[in-house]
Amino acid sequence: MDSSVLAAGLASLGYPGFRHLAGGTAPDPGTLLLSVVSSDDVEVRVLEALPWLVLEFSEMDWDRLVAGNRGDRGIVDQLVAVEGTTRTPAVGPGRYALPGFNDGC
Repeated sequence: MDSSVLAAGLASLGYPGFRHLAGGTAPDPGTLLLSVVSSDDVEVRVLEALPWLVLEFSEMDWDRLVAGNRGDRGIVDQLVAVEGTTRTPAVGPGRYALPGFNDGC
């Protein structure tokens, strides 16, 4: 997905760094997060917004995000990395705080 579309989605969710792009229908935060981590070429300014997205929408359904992408270890790893920028992900050797991640991806 194009970075400008992702930035517009973040703006519609209220991200302060993209205030100038405000307007449009707000996407589901989890769906937007998946779009960002599954896109091949994302601008740094969009990536920098991901910790805000995770903190602002902390009620995101992480079980759904991880379970829906178990077959793609790269996406799951990226979700863990994003989650780790806002929380302490390690809860033991080789284990993570994301629900469902330790269930044999």
